[in-house]
Amino acid sequence: MKKIITLIAVLVINFTNAQIAKYKASDFNLSADVTKYEEKEFYFDFGLNKYKLSNTRTIYIEKGLVTKIENLSNYFMYMEATNTFNYTNGLLQSIHIKTQLGEFTENFVHKNGKIAEKRDAAKKSVFEYDAKGNLSKETVYEKDAMVEKITYANYNSPNSYTKKSIKYANNEEDQVNEQIIKNGLLISEKNTTKYSTLTETYQYDKNRNKTQYTRDDKVFKNCYEYDSKGNIVRSQIQQLDFDTDDKVNYFTFAKVTYSNGKTAGKADFDVNYVKKYDSNSASYDVSTSFHGASDEELNKALADLQALLKSTYKIKKNQDNSFTIKDSKEEEITNSVDAVRSKNDILVYDILYKKSVLLKNFFNDEVRVGEWYEMEELSSPTGMYWIFSEAPEFFVIQNGVILDSSLYKLVKTKKDDDFIVQEAGIDKYIIRDLNSKGFETFYPLEFLNN
Repeated sequence: MKKIITLIAVLVINFTNAQIAKYKASDFNLSADVTKYEEKEFYFDFGLNKYKLSNTRTIYIEKGLVTKIENLSNYFMYMEATNTFNYTNGLLQSIHIKTQLGEFTENFVHKNGKIAEKRDAAKKSVFEYDAKGNLSKETVYEKDAMVEKITYANYNSPNSYTKKSIKYANNEEDQVNEQIIKNGLLISEKNTTKYSTLTETYQYDKNRNKTQYTRDDKVFKNCYEYDSKGNIVRSQIQQLDFDTDDKVNYFTFAKVTYSNGKTAGKADFDVNYVKKYDSNSASYDVSTSFHGASDEELNKALADLQALLKSTYKIKKNQDNSFTIKDSKEEEITNSVDAVRSKNDILVYDILYKKSVLLKNFFNDEVRVGEWYEMEELSSPTGMYWIFSEAPEFFVIQNGVILDSSLYKLVKTKKDDDFIVQEAGIDKYIIRDLNSKGFETFYPLEFLNN
C-alpha cells in the first residue's frame, strides 16, 4: 500500500544593543572594581516539592574586562560551559567556548579600532559602520550562504537606534525581529514568523536592570536588591511556567568580590527573601545539587539520539513528483512504504524493517527528475517525529502515519526554538530548533535528564 500525506511545512550570547560582544564589567551591569561575581539561581520544582538550584554563574574580571565566565545549568538537562576571553592591548581577540559536548573559538578581526568580522568554525559575521562610526549592518553566513541580515538605523545617539534582523531559510525570508533601543536598553521588540507575531516591551530601574517585561497580554515583574555600588546581590525574576502557562518566580543570590578583597552579598539560598515573594509556598526546602551526567554518559546519550546512520535506501523523483524507492538489495519497495512530505522534504517509513529514511529538498529543483539519490536513515529514540503545517498546526508522525494531534501540546522553553511536548497533559518529550527544520525527532525528557 502506497500512501502520501501532503503537508505544507515551513520550517552562545545574544545582544540587544549595537555591541558585538559582551566583555566589559559594565556590559553585565557590574561596577568597574568588581573582580569576581558569583550567582546562583533557584526556582520551586513541583515534582520535587522543594526549591531547586537551576543555574550557577561565575564571572571573573580584571581591570574592567571579563576574562572568564563559568556556567552550570540544570533545567532540562545538565550542562557545563566555560567562556575564556582573550585580549591584545585591550581589544577582544577571541572567546573560547568549552562545554562537555565540545569546544570552539569565536575570533574577532579589528579594523580602525572596531570589530569588522567575527567567525567560528560554523559561522561568519561581517560588520559595517556609517560615517559617524555607528554600526550600520551585520551579515551572517553559514558555509558561504547568507542566513541572517541585520540593519541598524535611526540613530539619535550612539546608544539609541532601531535594529532589524531578517533570518533566512532555503534562501527565503523566515523570521523578522524588530527592536527599539534607547540609551543602550531594549525598549520594545516584535518577532514575526510565518506562524505568529510576538510583541514584547521592557522597563528598567536606575541601575539599568529590567523591572517589567510585557509579552502580548502578560506582564512579568522583577525586583532587585543591590550593594552600595549598584551590583545585584538578590533578585526575584518572574518567568512563564513551562507546564501551567502561569508566572513562576526565579530567585538569584550573588556574592560580589572587589579589587580590594572585600565582598558583599552571599550566593546561598535565602529563605527569608524567597518568602517575601512566595509567601504560600508548599515547602521552603531546597536542593542544591545538580546530579549531572558524566561527560562520557552525556556524549554517548547525545550520540545515540543524533546518530544518522548511512542509509542504503535510494529514491527517484518522477515527473508528477511521485517517487520510486529501492532498498539495500536494489529491490523496488515503493508499494511497501508509507510517506509523509513537507514543503521541501520527504520522510519514508519502511513497514517491513520499521525504518524511517529522509531525503531533504526532494520537492525542490536541486533534486532532478529521473535520478537516484541516497536517503538518510533517521534514528529516533521514541520512534516519533514532528512537523509543522502552514496553518499553523502541529503534527506528530509515527511509523509513517499521523497520530491524533489532540493528544499533544507544545510548551515553550527558555530557548526560543526548543519546546516541551505534552502527551495527554503530561510532559513527555522535547523537540529542538522547531522553526529551522522540517522533520525532526522527539527526544524523551526522562532520557535527557538521566
